[in-house]
Formats: sequence, C-alpha cells, structure tokens
Amino acid sequence: MSNLNPENAPQLLAEVRFSLTTKLIIAFTVLMVSVVSFVIVAFPYQVRKEANRSVTEKLESIARLTASNISTAMFFDDQEYVQAMLQIVLLNEDIEYVLVLDTLNRIISGHNGASPYYVDFYLTNATTRISVDHKVVNMKTPLMEGNIHLGNLYIGLSLNALNDRLLSNQLFVYFLGMGVLVLGVAIVFFVSRHMTAPLQKMVRVVKDISHGNLSARVTVSTYDEAGVLGSAFNEMVENLEQNTHLLEAEIENRIVSERELGNSLVEKDVLLKEIHHRVKNNLQVISSLLYLQTQHTNNDETKTLLTESQTRVRSMALIHEKLYSGTNLAKIKLLEYIRNLTDDLSHTYRTTTENMKTTISGQEQELDIEAAIPCGLIINELFTNCLKYAFPEEASEQWQGRSRPIPEVRISLEQKEDALELCVRDNGVGMKTTFDLEKAETLGLKMVSILAIQLGGEVSIKANVGTETTLTFPVSQSAKVE
Repeated sequence: MSNLNPENAPQLLAEVRFSLTTKLIIAFTVLMVSVVSFVIVAFPYQVRKEANRSVTEKLESIARLTASNISTAMFFDDQEYVQAMLQIVLLNEDIEYVLVLDTLNRIISGHNGASPYYVDFYLTNATTRISVDHKVVNMKTPLMEGNIHLGNLYIGLSLNALNDRLLSNQLFVYFLGMGVLVLGVAIVFFVSRHMTAPLQKMVRVVKDISHGNLSARVTVSTYDEAGVLGSAFNEMVENLEQNTHLLEAEIENRIVSERELGNSLVEKDVLLKEIHHRVKNNLQVISSLLYLQTQHTNNDETKTLLTESQTRVRSMALIHEKLYSGTNLAKIKLLEYIRNLTDDLSHTYRTTTENMKTTISGQEQELDIEAAIPCGLIINELFTNCLKYAFPEEASEQWQGRSRPIPEVRISLEQKEDALELCVRDNGVGMKTTFDLEKAETLGLKMVSILAIQLGGEVSIKANVGTETTLTFPVSQSAKVE
C-alpha cells in the first residue's frame, strides 16, 4: 500500500491501461483463433459431406433411369439398345466407367472395365461407395424386369471436378479466416487507444456503405493509430467492393450455367423422344412385315397366327408412340391407351365387329413403361378373344337357348385400396365354367397368365352370361391422374 502515492499515480494508471489492453488483445486473439480454427476444420468437412450427398443422388438418378431402360432391352435380348443407352450415359464427361453384367457376372457391354475403381468396388458387396482417395463414387444397380433379376449395372462417377472446387473453397476459407484474425486483432488494438473521433467518422462511412455506396472512404489526415485504422478500413472496403464485383460475376456465371443445364435437359428430352419414336417405327416395320406375310399365304391357321402376332407388336408400338407424343416421357395414360388399342383391334377384325359396342370407363391412371407393356399385351389378348370367339355369327347350341344379343364389350378400370383392377367383360356365348387359366392351351391365354405374374398381380375368369376376366395388380405400378 505504501506505493500508492500521488507521485506514482500516472505510472500505475499506465500499467493498469497496458494490462487491460494486453488482456483484451489476448482474450480476443484466443477467441478469434478458436472461431477461425473451428471454421477451417468444420466448414470443409460439412461442404464435402453435402457435396458427396448431392453427387450420390445425381448418380443414383442416372443409374435408376439407365437400369430401367436397359432391363427391358436385356429382357428382349436387344444388345443394340443396351449399347445405345450406355452411349447416352457416356455423354456425361464425369463418368469413370459404366458396365452391364449378367447374372453370371459376365460383362455384357460397357466402358473402361479395367478401371481400378471398378475392380476395387466390384470385389465388395456394397451398393454405393466413395473410393478411398475420394476421386470416384461407385454405384451398383440391379437390372430387374418385374421379379426377374437380369444382372447388374455398375457406374462410377469421377469427383475430380468436385474436389477441385472444394480445394478452392477450402483455400478461400483459410485465407479469409487468417484475414479476419489479423483484422480482429488490429481492431482491438485500435479500440484500446480510445479512437472515438476516428470511429465516429468510420460510422458515417459505414452508413454510406450500408446504403450501397461502396466508393465511400475514410479520410486519413494523420499517420498515427487513427490514420492506420482509417487506411485499414479503406483497404477492407476496397476488398469488399472487389469481392462484391466477383460475387456479381459468379452469380451471372451461375445463371448462365443454369440456362445451359436447362438446355441440356431439353436436349435429353428430345433424345428420349427420338428413342421412343425409333422403337415405335421399328415395331411398326415388324408389324407391316407380318401383314405382308399374311397376304402371301393361303393357310387360314397361319394367317390367324400372323395377325395375332401383328396385333401384339402394334400394342407395344402404341405404348412408345404415346410416350414420345405426350408430355410425360416415363408414363402413359392407361384409359387413353386402351381406347386407341381397342379401336385399332376393332379395325383389324372389322368383319366380326361391325355392330359391336365397346364401353370404356373408370378413373384415369398412369403406368410406367415396365408395367404398361405387359398390361397392354394382356388387354390385347383379352379384347381379341372377345372379338374372335364371344359372338359367333351362326346360331348354334353355343348360345344355350338365348337369342343372339347386340354385341357389347365393357372395359372398366378401378382402384381398390392398394390394388388396381382392370375388368374386361362381354355378353357373348361365354366359356365353360370349369375353365382353369393355368391349364390353358392357347398361346394368348398362356401369355396372360405369365404377364400377370410379371406385373405381380393375378387374373380371375367368370363365365356366366358372357365372359368376365379381371386383372388385379399392385397400385404401386400406377399413378392416379387428378
């Protein structure tokens, strides 16, 4: 206490001021180092995690769409179509490899099968994995046609472009963090010097900047601490202005990139439409060849078989026609398809359907191509049977004492809980009540049974007055149209 005298007061005040200033600088420095360290460590990790998730979702979308198209082609042993789909995938420059394997793990088609990333991933049981060096994300997608496993699709997407962007962002965070740290220490030092007047000037300049005037600067009239602070503030504003211009340029570049991406999506839509159009044309050529063949044979049984094959091919061609002519390239409207198909079949068998009435009712549903093709073939067989056998011209014991009614076929589509019910009924002669679909001898009814299993559904037949055939399959195969 003896040291506390008036003569020592200025020195004590200086010591207290120095001590408080030092502690403030140290405390603020520790806080800024902690914050910057956390940002430097946590930010790149979170950005990489989110970027990997986004890239994985993108690859999953590509793999799912590609597998969906390849599965049908493999089911019908269409190697050219498989190769064409892989060429479409390879339009993406970031694809490291893409391979199609059958169930015996033999390579059917693909690109860069010698890639070490594919070999390393193939030896595991994982469905999705990012390589150890974070350069490739690998994905395995099963090729399914209904419940039938046809093989697997392996795709590897390069992460080089993503890693370059992440590295650039990480360096930016490092330098920004260090800049913030240095600037923070400087600000604390200047505040400790009681720079009230210069701060007031700076407040006015900050207000100008907050109103969008990035050209505002602090007037530096001295070279003391206040002058240094003013110069540092001016430098910070210049950097802010430069960064603002850079940000505006980045926004403009992103707008251009989004526009290019939109154009790319339009091009892909056009490409998908072209694929469906070509498939439809090829099927139409096959149908025309079958028709020409019927004109060069005198055997009625052969003509019947060729005509039935022709209608089956046309039912599949009609599906691809609906896909490329509509707005949805993945699904078709079922009721609209049924109307077009029945009109076409009625025209084919016009000699037996001149007075027949066809009624189609129900809630419109959308089916993807995997479900639409087997469903279309089933409808083709059931409606063709109605046209050929339900209404014989001659009066015979088949009518069981009834007078021949006005021919009528009713087709209804209803959704019941988690299933979709398609019913085809006629008022014709009917069939024997003991009929068993599983023991059917005709190709058409055998196809109905097999295709129903492919849809994951079942078929039931009732034969009282006329014949009523009901197909029930899971509603997950369709989507209701509001």
